[in-house]
Amino acid sequence: MIESTKFFLLLALAAAPNYAAKLRRQIIADTTGCYLGDGTLYEALASLVRRGYIEVAAVTQSRSNQRTYQLTARGRHILQVEALRFGQAAQLAQQRLG
Repeated sequence: MIESTKFFLLLALAAAPNYAAKLRRQIIADTTGCYLGDGTLYEALASLVRRGYIEVAAVTQSRSNQRTYQLTARGRHILQVEALRFGQAAQLAQQRLG
């Protein structure tokens, strides 16, 4: 089970490999406004790398050493499992709310 922040990062990376700032913008678009601060964003990315759900695909040699992240096969599997779980929870919420 993963947190929603990490779920939305995996979801954004399912579209295409990307760097942190673009992932943040993708999450804002996907969630209609959920903003991740720098600390939350980079902590979640580091955690997903440690778990093997994402990996660094490239590092741009610039002042910022920008990292491009990509989903791993393990991350894709976790995203599928979690999408099902979140979907079931959303259905349950709709049932209970009437």
